[in-house]
Amino acid sequence: MSTPNTEPSALDYLDAAESAYISGDDQEASRLMWKATQVTFAALAQTRGLDGGDLIELAKVLESDGLVPKYHYRGGLVGATLLRDHADMEVLESHELKDAYEATREFVRDCFDDKR
Repeated sequence: MSTPNTEPSALDYLDAAESAYISGDDQEASRLMWKATQVTFAALAQTRGLDGGDLIELAKVLESDGLVPKYHYRGGLVGATLLRDHADMEVLESHELKDAYEATREFVRDCFDDKR
């Protein structure tokens, strides 16, 4: 769990998103999943000493070492970006929301080896 006066961790955001999703607040769940993704990329950048300002460029750099499949990190951004847009504009149908939500949740958990 996060400590006082610090930003919640990506896994904290996932837990909050899950609660919002279960309660039927898909816009809040989507917003929280986007935050989880942002925090995930910030942590990845920090641990590798990289600039985390542009998530697409960061994803490309992270993929360039060949340790993950091509488009692994950019693929993680796709679902998260859809959720960000849904949080702002309610653009996804229920099946699209579910797919993006589940893919993003799996991506963030995989980045932290969290197998809950």
